[in-house]
Amino acid sequence: MRDKLLGLGGLQIGIKMLLVMGAAMTMGLAPGPALAIGMILALSSTTIVLQTLTEKGLMKTPGGRSTFSVLLTQDVAVIPMHSLMQLLTVPNPGEGEAGLLLWGAAHAAGVGDGGMSLVDGLPGWQVTLVTFAAIAAVVVGGMYLTRPLFRFIHMARLREIQTATALLIVIAIRASDDTGGPLPRARRVPRGRGACLL
Repeated sequence: MRDKLLGLGGLQIGIKMLLVMGAAMTMGLAPGPALAIGMILALSSTTIVLQTLTEKGLMKTPGGRSTFSVLLTQDVAVIPMHSLMQLLTVPNPGEGEAGLLLWGAAHAAGVGDGGMSLVDGLPGWQVTLVTFAAIAAVVVGGMYLTRPLFRFIHMARLREIQTATALLIVIAIRASDDTGGPLPRARRVPRGRGACLL
């Protein structure tokens, strides 16, 4: 599964993104807006594809598993793509058609809106680095801290404690988002794309 996630899923996203970006650039768009459009159109709807695969009974076939791995890769790729939008946005939406397009795409994705933030005022590249670092901290913490924690809790043989601990972890990550850190972007992933992150 890991090979399919990184290989097949990564190839699908990369090739499709480059093809769409190339097509957009041949139509006269600058590289920044073309990349933004390529990232957006490189993704597909997990919900619709999974429903179709399930209805046709294809989920347990090799093709169904490969399709699921591509969809899972797309779900995870949304977060770095969302962060890269920070690098592509221009502070003044009046800087031509390309600037307006990027500003609109970033605004629609929720980049840079809403309340107090610990990253307000930072340049786009620093916000991107902080976002990647925060996501890496959640992933590494999830990999190396939750296993020992859940092993210890499993010794109690009480399902309620396991459920309460899982909820506590989710609430803790959500509470850290409320401080205005970079993780609200990860939280804004559309439904059907964010379930695999936790």
